[in-house]
Amino acid sequence: YIEDIYRFKFTPFDGSRATIIANFGAHPETVGFKTSSFPGDTLSADFIPYIEQVVNEGGFNFMFFQGAIGSLISADRHLTGDGLNLDRYESTVRYGQEIGYILLGMSYETEQECIDHVLDKEREAADMAATDKYTPWYQDWVVDCPEKEIAPILNIAFKEIIFEVENPFLQAVGKVSLTNNTMIVDDEGTIYTPTEIGYMEIGKDIKVLLMPGETAPELIIGGKTMTAEGSCSGEDFIYEPLRTIIGEELIVFDVMNDATGYIIPDNDSGIGTLRYYDGQFSYDLNGMLSFSNSAASTFISNFLELVDSKS
Repeated sequence: YIEDIYRFKFTPFDGSRATIIANFGAHPETVGFKTSSFPGDTLSADFIPYIEQVVNEGGFNFMFFQGAIGSLISADRHLTGDGLNLDRYESTVRYGQEIGYILLGMSYETEQECIDHVLDKEREAADMAATDKYTPWYQDWVVDCPEKEIAPILNIAFKEIIFEVENPFLQAVGKVSLTNNTMIVDDEGTIYTPTEIGYMEIGKDIKVLLMPGETAPELIIGGKTMTAEGSCSGEDFIYEPLRTIIGEELIVFDVMNDATGYIIPDNDSGIGTLRYYDGQFSYDLNGMLSFSNSAASTFISNFLELVDSKS
């Protein structure tokens, strides 16, 4: 998975309230599906509004753009070693708050500066008093990528893709209209769906892949979904990682303008996949929510064509 948090700060020329945009890959599902503190029948934005609350109190507007989450990276704050007695809902609030503090702290280079300018001293004191296992979010704080000013340039382009839906489960979903994806049937009974992929440039250095589904991070940074022993097919994906092709400055905005499910490397895609790792077998159904076993190669090839056409 991609470990980094990316922060954009847009400051209007007229001096009005600035906006912080955060981009990182973690599913907003910390609160769980049904718990004693969350009945499961309530629509929730999960940890996102608690990030916004902290960032707003810090003097900024806030927006969140999802990063590459095809690896099912979830934020389970209460399973850390902090020793705090929190249920899942309380952990969700806490996780959002700490991400908010981290985003504000990215303006500062030292732990002491975070303590002086960001720290909620009352909240931190209560946590430290509750357990001797508590680990402060600012502990050993290091900003290894100081913020830099970027040119006020924004370029964006999209390309439509008419995608063949090969997955029989999603074919059935489309036929009974369980989702709002548009399904098209040709004279031979083949089912297609229209979607799009995008490419954005921010300033002169930052490049953004705008993906309509949940992107497997290995498509961006390399590595294999399975194990060091190999992928499902025993073959590599047909393309190099996008950061090798496009550049290390490439980031991902996921689930943009559509919801096309998981975008998993072709050689590691299947409706049901039996995996073997570290002496144990596991089974996942990620491919059940993917249009096709060729989803990744279809999206990546179209993205590269889009980049080439705009370069």
